Amino acid sequence: MQSDVLKIVAEESKMKVHILSLVFVWCILQVLSVRYPEELIEDYIRECLEELKLENEVLDVYFDDIFRVVNLDDRGDKLVGCLVKRCNYYRSDGKYNKEVMIKDIVKWMKFLVKREVENYEALAEKLHGNCGNMNGKDRVEKLINWNNCLAEEIELLNK
Repeated sequence: MQSDVLKIVAEESKMKVHILSLVFVWCILQVLSVRYPEELIEDYIRECLEELKLENEVLDVYFDDIFRVVNLDDRGDKLVGCLVKRCNYYRSDGKYNKEVMIKDIVKWMKFLVKREVENYEALAEKLHGNCGNMNGKDRVEKLINWNNCLAEEIELLNK
């Protein structure tokens, strides 16, 4: 009888530890997960999501906590490919369309930079200069590398 009570107590203790572990993991996931800001979903992003029959929430999976592109699967590759075609970041000669990129960098910084910025346009020019020569096997990889460079530059501004 006493051993049965001890077994029950031991099982309850194991269950409590298991539940606490799950709660702890859930808390970590909540802290580490990031929602892609609705304010940064441009029309061309919405068009690509609609074309590929993807929900906005898929962006939460493809971007990390500082908005670097991560965890791309087949759908993510197709999405980035669509974005490259629609975002106008490349001119017909294959070079970056700096004006369009600067405009978007300014918009992102106004949302993501956590300190006061005197001149967003000048800072966007600087960041574009820091990230404007990204390498990659194709336009998709170059754009991903460019995005990740900008995300890291903005993260440095926030420290």
